[in-house]
Amino acid sequence: MRGRTVMHSAVGPTRPRGFSLVELLVVFGIIVLLIGTVIGVGRRQISRAKESEARAVLDNLNLAAKQFADEKPLGKVRGYSNRYGPFPPDELDGFVKVTSPPGFKSRISPGGASSYVTLPTNNDIALVDNGDIKAFALAIRSYSESGAAILDRIQLKYRHAAHKDLTGVPDEYLDRDGDAAFTPSVDEPLGYFVDPWGTPIAYFAMRQGNAGAAVWDNLTPGNVQTAGDRGRLSRALLSLSNSVPVFVSYGADGREQFNPDFLEGGVYPPDLIYDYNEDDSASKPEFEIDHPLNVDNLYSNAAIQDKILRGPIAPGVLVGTED
Repeated sequence: MRGRTVMHSAVGPTRPRGFSLVELLVVFGIIVLLIGTVIGVGRRQISRAKESEARAVLDNLNLAAKQFADEKPLGKVRGYSNRYGPFPPDELDGFVKVTSPPGFKSRISPGGASSYVTLPTNNDIALVDNGDIKAFALAIRSYSESGAAILDRIQLKYRHAAHKDLTGVPDEYLDRDGDAAFTPSVDEPLGYFVDPWGTPIAYFAMRQGNAGAAVWDNLTPGNVQTAGDRGRLSRALLSLSNSVPVFVSYGADGREQFNPDFLEGGVYPPDLIYDYNEDDSASKPEFEIDHPLNVDNLYSNAAIQDKILRGPIAPGVLVGTED
C-alpha cells in the first residue's frame, strides 16, 4: 500500500481582521446622526401634535363664545353690549361685589345683588391671575348651558379649577347664595383653560373702554400693563377679527414668557399686552406685536397671525351695539 504524502502549510491559521479606528469613528458618527434624525423627527411630531391639540382647544372656546353670543343672555344689561358686544366678558369686575362694573350699570352675577364672586385678594381684581379667561368661563357656565356643554368637550387636562385651601374650599368662586361660604352644590368655583404647554389661554373681548375713566384710553409712557394697555390691545385684535373676541395660546415657549428670568425690566412678562404697548422708540408705542417670544403664538382666528406680521395695528375704538 502506497503511503500518502501530507502537505503542511507553512502559514498558520488566519485571524479575523478587526475594525480600524477610522472605521469605528465612521460607524459611530452614522449612529449618532441616525439617532439625532429620529429624535428631531419625534420632536417635530410631538410639536405638531401639541399645536393641533391647542387649535382644538381654541376652536372649542371660540365656538362656546359664539354660542353665548347667539343667545345674548346679557344683552339687556345697559352698557354691556357697548363694552363686549354679545360675547362673554374678559373682566371679572361685573361679578365682584365691591367693584363698580366698568362701562355698564349693574353687576352681572346670576342671582342679582345677593350673588357675587369671592376672591382671596380682598376682592382686588388687579391681583387675580388669568381673570380674563376666568370671567369668560364663569359667564358661559352661568348663562349658557349649550355653551357650557361645548366647554365640557375640552379634555380635562386643559381645564384647571381655582386653587383650593387645606380644607378643599376654592379660593375663588361665585357665591350664588351670598352667604359668604362655599357650598359645593350651589356655588361655582372659578376655572380657566391652559394650552398643551401648560400656559393659560388669554382672552380678549373688550371693544370699548370706559368713557368716564381716562386710564382706559391714555397710555402713560413707561407705565405699561394698565387697564388702558389691555383695552387698547383688545380693540386692536378685535379690529383684525371682525369684532369677534380672540383667544390666544402663547405656544411652545409660553412657559418661558412668564418665567421670572424673562421679565422685561425685571417687572413685566413679554406677553401681548407688553409687546403691543411697549415704548419702542422716543417713548412712543409703535403698536406692533414683534417680540421673538410671540412669534409662535396661536390665535383662535388663524388669519390674525398673518395680519400681525404685516406691521403696526392701529388701536381703533370699536363701538358695540345696544340691544
